[in-house]
Amino acid sequence: MNNNSSIDQSYTHLEIKIPLDPSANERLRSAVLSRLHELYGDPLPDAISDRVNAELDIFYNYFYSSLFLTYQKLVNCINGSGLPYYLFSSNGASLICYALGMTLVNPLPAHYRCASCRHTEFSNSADSSDCGLILPEKHCPLCGALMVSDGNDLPIEFFLGLRYDKTPYLALAVPHAMSDDAVSLLERSFSVTRKDPRDYKFPMEEGFIFAYLDIVPTDSDPESEMLWRSSSSAPSASSASLAPYEMTNARVFEYLSRPESFACYLPYRDDVQMIKSLLAADAVSVNNISDLSKICGLINSVNWFGFILPSLKSGAVDYRSTITCREDIFRTLVAHGLDSETSYRVMEMTRKGRAASILADNALRQQLLSHDISEDYLTSLVNIRYLPTRAHALELAMTVYRNASENVQG
Repeated sequence: MNNNSSIDQSYTHLEIKIPLDPSANERLRSAVLSRLHELYGDPLPDAISDRVNAELDIFYNYFYSSLFLTYQKLVNCINGSGLPYYLFSSNGASLICYALGMTLVNPLPAHYRCASCRHTEFSNSADSSDCGLILPEKHCPLCGALMVSDGNDLPIEFFLGLRYDKTPYLALAVPHAMSDDAVSLLERSFSVTRKDPRDYKFPMEEGFIFAYLDIVPTDSDPESEMLWRSSSSAPSASSASLAPYEMTNARVFEYLSRPESFACYLPYRDDVQMIKSLLAADAVSVNNISDLSKICGLINSVNWFGFILPSLKSGAVDYRSTITCREDIFRTLVAHGLDSETSYRVMEMTRKGRAASILADNALRQQLLSHDISEDYLTSLVNIRYLPTRAHALELAMTVYRNASENVQG
């Protein structure tokens, strides 16, 4: 859900009681491998096989197979209804979710794959950074076809936590006038219970697992709703296969560089105002999907955007190198030699708006300073009240691109 909105958004928190299906593990494995074989061939490259098997083991151990097969049905159900919505989730960090068609975001490291002969090459190019979508064009060395560039280097830990103990759930933003329709659709299609949105007590019951879904209305301003409802839709199995090299159309990025154009694909008025102020001040540029995702991360932060905006406008800070999502913090600390546990702890404290406690914890503060983390960096973290995941920012960026491309091509 959007954390910038000054309006107190009401939303519906749904709970779905799912019997644990003894066949769920095999059904999940079959569905996931079938899709990955379509993309990467059979047998899978070792790096992909290792990743998917590691995720499947986690899903089996935590009884997630029944849960995610149900989430896939939820996404397909609401997507099939034609109801426009944005999916707010970190599931782009899961290869299983990508294979199930629940996200446009491929979490594998940057790579090329051939849609013709299924040849795959992982990239060591500095051009990719952590976004394989911006790799230069490459033709398959085996069959000569133009290869697909993909991958966003998102470990599963950024979805389920370092110990895989984060309870996964979905949140869908829908037009305000359609929120009741969305809830009614799911009530007709699934056995759901409406819960108090403030009550996130996850029950335990032998033989069952519980799915959670939030239906979040966008701003109730009719003009704001019309900005995106006609073209926005959630990812599906077919849209998840959208060739990433189709996300390199210069005309689309030129179109999105206009404040009034970009604003047409954002569901919240605060987002609209922020992107207009950034683009109008030439504080950002929309050259590729990586740029787009960093901008989407910035406008979905809380307080941080307002704090960093003057520096962005003056040119003192480049938005490409500043914090735009919570993983930026984690990776900065790890790059400075901090262990993963400490880095993850600081990232979580910051994204929840509790970075002030880092400065108050003298032992932690000294540990960070001893690894050449500057006082200025620590102080800047205090100005963050919330940060989205990179998967969330990428999901929004890809959805914006896809919808804008339909308009440009139309």
